[in-house]
Amino acid sequence: CCSMDLKFSIKHLHDFEDDLKVLLESVRVKDVNDISKSTLKSVNKEPLVEHTVKMAKLLKFSHELLRSAAADLDSLKCEQLQNQSRLIRVQEDLDVKKSVQLDSVQKTVDDKLSTWSSVVAKNSEKKVTQKEMKKAVKLAIKEQ
Repeated sequence: CCSMDLKFSIKHLHDFEDDLKVLLESVRVKDVNDISKSTLKSVNKEPLVEHTVKMAKLLKFSHELLRSAAADLDSLKCEQLQNQSRLIRVQEDLDVKKSVQLDSVQKTVDDKLSTWSSVVAKNSEKKVTQKEMKKAVKLAIKEQ
């Protein structure tokens, strides 16, 4: 799916533009849209034949470049989709690992709070609830 044949390049486009410029100069026009039967009639037959042959080659070359560019784009799209799929899988794995870690931390905190709560309850006249213990732990963490 994702093999690229890099025939297409900016250099090819510049070469094409240079060849087109030479053609336009030879028929004495500034833009391709200005080429008409009358502008072509003013050119001698031999240069016109040379330019026609060159233009046919340019058209073939540009067609091949467009085909190559289209194939490269398809390949890049395919590669992007594969990368997005990989990224989604990695994000899902990360979410699962985070969830497992959070569950582990929550269990540890709950266990420690229960232990601390029992220790405080044994050593205190006033019964400390788990909620009060959580509040005290959060306050201690903020102070650090």
